[in-house]
Amino acid sequence: LGDVYKRQLDPDVADALTLVAVAAPIPYGLLAAAAPDLSVDRLLASGLAETGVNAGESMVRPAHPLYGEILLASLGDQARRATHRRLVAAARATDDQEIDPLRLAIWQHESGSLEDPEVAAAGVVAALGRHDGALAATFLRTIEDHLDAPTAALWHGSALAQQGDHAGADAAFARGLDPSLGTDDALVAELASNRAFHQAFGLQDPRGADETLVEASARVRD
Repeated sequence: LGDVYKRQLDPDVADALTLVAVAAPIPYGLLAAAAPDLSVDRLLASGLAETGVNAGESMVRPAHPLYGEILLASLGDQARRATHRRLVAAARATDDQEIDPLRLAIWQHESGSLEDPEVAAAGVVAALGRHDGALAATFLRTIEDHLDAPTAALWHGSALAQQGDHAGADAAFARGLDPSLGTDDALVAELASNRAFHQAFGLQDPRGADETLVEASARVRD
């Protein structure tokens, strides 16, 4: 059904609709950057997609959920990955600050390639900010070789803590606090405060939390 549906559409319009199906709701500017010239306006004129406003930004989505579902069902794995790569490339090229960093990181992950470690790192921070430790850990596994050890430990510990693994989080924070790493003061303070919090409230070890804070205060110069 999807193949029949696509054959009835102009190729450029079908291409634009595929981008919408994969990324809906997608910012109009990003779609215009990723799709063939003029295809977005032709897509909207066809009635297969429509625009709406979200937080002051024009967004495009299929006019009916069935349109997107048909195209998604007909996409093979390779085509789906390629579509995600196009979305990431367009987002990086346009430097649109309004694009959700979490969505961008998901698109990159779904593309099957690590085009930009900074996109994945921003995704880790965004996922942790939304208390999705499992998703943060997924991104983190792809970029651990690109991170310094203390930052990797902080993010890894935070992701584990959000998943309820307080013992694992404690071990990760402790690795980041290893004096041999030469961790800067700001990161020492952040690691120590996170470790102390989860020792006190996750592991029910207030004495250990106090010791962590005392040791960190002796290392932090400011």
